[in-house]
Amino acid sequence: MKVIGIGKIEDIFSKAGITHAIHTGSNKEGLELTIKAIDGSLDLESIKYNDINITDNSKEIIFTNLVDTDMLYGHRNDAEGYGRAIEEVDDYLEQILPLITEDDLLIITADHFLFFIIQKILNQSLWVLQRDLIQ
Repeated sequence: MKVIGIGKIEDIFSKAGITHAIHTGSNKEGLELTIKAIDGSLDLESIKYNDINITDNSKEIIFTNLVDTDMLYGHRNDAEGYGRAIEEVDDYLEQILPLITEDDLLIITADHFLFFIIQKILNQSLWVLQRDLIQ
C-alpha cells in the first residue's frame, strides 16, 4: 500500500510507514497537493522513498498535515486565524469532494487546538452562569 505524506507527516511519524513524502510551506500548498494526489496528477515517483518496496499499488492513504493551521494559529492560540484556516479548508472541499468515490474514505480531524476552543467555550459558559445571565 502507498502511504503518501503531505506536509510534515513524515516528520511527525519519523518516516515510519510512509512510502512517499513531500513537505509544504502553507495550507494552500498542502491542499493543492492533496487534490493532485487524489486525482492522480501528483508525481509520486519524484517523492517516493527509494528503499521502500510497495507490494500493493491498488490501495493508498493520503495523509495531509496543514502546517499553517497548527503552526501559525493553533500553537499561538489565534482563534481568528484558525477560523480563517478552516474556511480555507472548506473552500478546497468544494474541489476535493467531487473527486472522492464510494470506495474512498475522507477523514478530517484536528489536534490540540480543539482543546483550546473547548476550554474557551467552557470558560465563557462558566462566566455566564456565575453572573446568573441564564435562568
